[in-house]
Amino acid sequence: MTSSDGSYWLNGLPTGQYEARAELGGFRTDVRTGVVVTVAQELVISFKLKILPVSEEITVASEGSPIETGTSTLSTVVVGQKIRDLPLNGRDMGQLILLQPGIINSRSSVQSANTGRGIRFSAGGARPNQNLFTIDGTTINDALNNTPGSAQGLLLGVETVKEFRVLTANFGAEYGRAAGGVFVGVTKSGSNEFHGSLFEFMRNDVFDARNFFDQEKPEFLRNQFGFSAGGPLARNRTFWFASYEGLREHKGVTRVSVVPDANARAGRLPGQPAEAIDPRSKPILDLFPFPNGLSLGDGTAAFIGTTNRLSNGDFFTVKLDHNFASDAISARYLFDDSDQMLPRNFPEFPNFAVNRKQVLTVEERKIVSNTVVNEARFGFNRSTPAEKVPQSTRTLSLISGQDLGEINVTGLTEIGSDRTNPKGFFLNNIQAADTLFVARGRNNLKLGGSFDRFQYNGSSESRTRGLLRFRSIADLIRFRVRDLEGATPDSDFVRGYRQSLSGLFVQDEFRVTSRLTLNGVVRHEWVSTPSGVNGKDANLRSPMDRAVTVGGPYFQPTHHTLAPRAVFALDLLGDGSTVIRSGFGMYFDQPLFHIFRSPAFRSLPFVNRGRLTTVTALPVDPALFKGVESATEALQFQLQPSYAMRYNLTLQRELAGTILSWSSLGSRGVNLVGGVDANTAYPEIQADGRAFFPEGSRRRNPGFAQVRTILQGFSSSYNALAAGVSRHFRRDLQFQAAYTYGKSIDDATGTSRLDYANDSPNS
Repeated sequence: MTSSDGSYWLNGLPTGQYEARAELGGFRTDVRTGVVVTVAQELVISFKLKILPVSEEITVASEGSPIETGTSTLSTVVVGQKIRDLPLNGRDMGQLILLQPGIINSRSSVQSANTGRGIRFSAGGARPNQNLFTIDGTTINDALNNTPGSAQGLLLGVETVKEFRVLTANFGAEYGRAAGGVFVGVTKSGSNEFHGSLFEFMRNDVFDARNFFDQEKPEFLRNQFGFSAGGPLARNRTFWFASYEGLREHKGVTRVSVVPDANARAGRLPGQPAEAIDPRSKPILDLFPFPNGLSLGDGTAAFIGTTNRLSNGDFFTVKLDHNFASDAISARYLFDDSDQMLPRNFPEFPNFAVNRKQVLTVEERKIVSNTVVNEARFGFNRSTPAEKVPQSTRTLSLISGQDLGEINVTGLTEIGSDRTNPKGFFLNNIQAADTLFVARGRNNLKLGGSFDRFQYNGSSESRTRGLLRFRSIADLIRFRVRDLEGATPDSDFVRGYRQSLSGLFVQDEFRVTSRLTLNGVVRHEWVSTPSGVNGKDANLRSPMDRAVTVGGPYFQPTHHTLAPRAVFALDLLGDGSTVIRSGFGMYFDQPLFHIFRSPAFRSLPFVNRGRLTTVTALPVDPALFKGVESATEALQFQLQPSYAMRYNLTLQRELAGTILSWSSLGSRGVNLVGGVDANTAYPEIQADGRAFFPEGSRRRNPGFAQVRTILQGFSSSYNALAAGVSRHFRRDLQFQAAYTYGKSIDDATGTSRLDYANDSPNS
């Protein structure tokens, strides 16, 4: 029964096609067929029952309202037909996220085990690591809080995901831990009829043209294959669904690098007298392949090489659904295992990326009464991205007992293995959430809580194999080393941390009239300080401390994280054709593992890295790095709230079946984190007032060299105008276009960037 004013609210409906029926004795029954409910949608269906002397029923084939008049959330849905039928390179669903208004591809973001290999994007001006990804309500962000891509960077599941929605502004209180956008996906389920699919997609170099830089067309063979199937175990009660997707790829990737030319290899450089090659430099020069491209005229030439990119991936999922009289229970298990040989600058020195992901979800929806529905969920997300260094066939070593590291010569392309590898991260994210829906006439309440327990483990052996640098090719010929970075043999790069995130929320949706909806939200989130496993907590709590503090707490988080949000939606003409949405909200960025990862793996006294400026021969004894340079990394100890204030004004209009939208989007990031050197040197002030930092200048804290620190205090701003148009024609033809014009300013775009603190000598 509706309330006295005719309001009703149905909660927790699975996505799908429905029939809506309104009936009461003495009134004509009204039936709407073909009502489609999409993921995270609030669909409005209005009935007007007429009094009739006899029983009569009218059935209307409903196409559903093309504009969502009952929600103030700014979002777009990507239905299963688009996921399946659009030509996605690698069958990567993440590419469809980039088609939505207000979403910008972050092309400059590095894709690695540190930052994630999936598509990196900014939603409403937020940073790429401030987004949230969920499948069936379970958070699936990777170990470093990024897009959950495979080793190939693919967000797979085309045959598994039924549809997904991208929330860009004013999203509900149940979504925490995100100051950017939210990806909400749901998987397919079985039904009373058996359905299945069998597929294979192939790409082959036979169909390709030669790349401009290719000397000859490299080999390319990609096969993606699999199946999906679903049906009943007990008709009308229990259903099953399963799917599998496999990837096998062999692709040649062409790289253009700068190498020494024949004259440089003989000691002849332009404008300089010829000289003999230092015998210590000969093995380094021999690492570089002979040029096969154009001469660059400065002792260098181009080398064009092809590296075979080998990829393997296996993705499968199993889902069971069971319906009781007033309950519905579902359980899903997802497994994604992948690896890829990653080309770098030269074919002899690739990287090897691996990733295994497992996700388990168990959910219960219970109808407590006609006006109360409870949704309880347990989730488990395990993510294990890693990058390994393939064994080199070269005998050259920079540090005794270690394989070849990286060599950097100004003017030449870096050669050797990746200096930041090997590294691997292991995340167990145990999740529990409960949401209660209460319909009280015009007031629809949503309240609940969530709890996440994080188990982080990892190893990051940066610089263990050495980073050797020369200022020029001439210095290389003479073996004049600029410096050699390395780590002592007693350095411990293995870490483990445990952390908890809790949240409570209340959301009140109030229908002032049939045309105006107000939405008030309050969410409170708080995070614990991470506890280190085996007592390996270490932090330089103040830049001027004389020693690193060993033992917890690692940092002091803030609990002042009350996030209010207020929004409204107005059906301007009352016919569902024109809707205005607007709102303001606060969204907190919590200090999780992706914030403190770098200092956690590189802090004294457990990691001793040094820089030698005098190198007489290779390889060097790793014990020489002990006490040479007291460099460390740190995290601001007393943390303050880090958050984004986001606001928008949106107008949607339907004209002859075409939906037009205009949005003004804005955000302000407050007290964001960034990487700085907190131990800069005292400058010499020149006569013209400029600061000069001569080499060897005394640092503010003489007890340390560089102190790379994650600090708060940075800010960001974003303002944009976003326009979109979509049209659903008959016979499954759809059209969509989006354009965003915006400006984004961020003091520090993440924790990995090294800026320099602009503080005074007395600070």
